[in-house]
Amino acid sequence: MDLQYGRLRRDPQIALIVSLVFGLSGFDRIYVGQTGLGIAKLLTVGGLFVWMIMDWFLIRGAAAAANTEALREIRQGLANA
Repeated sequence: MDLQYGRLRRDPQIALIVSLVFGLSGFDRIYVGQTGLGIAKLLTVGGLFVWMIMDWFLIRGAAAAANTEALREIRQGLANA
């Protein structure tokens, strides 16, 4: 379980750094597993900069939510095995 979680875990601090450096490109959203939002962010140039600035404050929470979801899926998979 630890190996699976370690592979799927997304560090909120790294997500923030990616958002600060590559915020316009949507790589921050792709990093936390939200590929559709990442592509939308890329096509809208960071939501005309507004979305990019909002993500500076929201991306760490998105990474934590992705971690919670990954842990839930792993536990569910173990329970079903």
